[in-house]
Amino acid sequence: MSGIEKITERILADAREQAEANRAEAAGKAKEILAAGDALAEKKRQAILDQAKAEEIELHKRRQAVCDLEMRKDTLQAKREVMDAVFREAGEALAEISGPEYETLLEKLLIECAAVGSGKVAIAKKDQTFFKPAFVKKAEKALEERGIKRRIEIDRADEAIENGFIYYADGMEINCTFAAVLAQERERLETGVYSILFA
Repeated sequence: MSGIEKITERILADAREQAEANRAEAAGKAKEILAAGDALAEKKRQAILDQAKAEEIELHKRRQAVCDLEMRKDTLQAKREVMDAVFREAGEALAEISGPEYETLLEKLLIECAAVGSGKVAIAKKDQTFFKPAFVKKAEKALEERGIKRRIEIDRADEAIENGFIYYADGMEINCTFAAVLAQERERLETGVYSILFA
């Protein structure tokens, strides 16, 4: 083999060696890039899964909160209906009182109202049988025994008043109809009735 052939062979051998080294380096870099790409893809996939899971949990919480709110509203509505029924029945029972018991109730209400001052009474038409001068004098006497001097007059019988009366004194109007008394008592008693019903 001549000198030129040796040099040529040597150049070709070096070129082949360099090409093999370049190919091996490129393959190594390609593996690194693919591995880095796979790791990045996995990281992004996991991030997407985590976000989706977090959104699912948040959505579930929001739905649960809405359900809880609706349930509380429904429960409160049901309790309100029960309370209304209890006081409605109390009103019906109050309206059914008659005879001496009814007269005693009217007398107590009249004494309480007249304590604020002398005045006039507008009564339910059906209560004319109770509101006689003697009935009024009895209330005045009961107040006198407490050291309160009052003068009570029967003003009129009013068909708009179902039961009870309205007392007028010193520019005030005190509604002592059973509906008004029950409404006032409801405000006072509601908390106690609620605790008894729903303890």
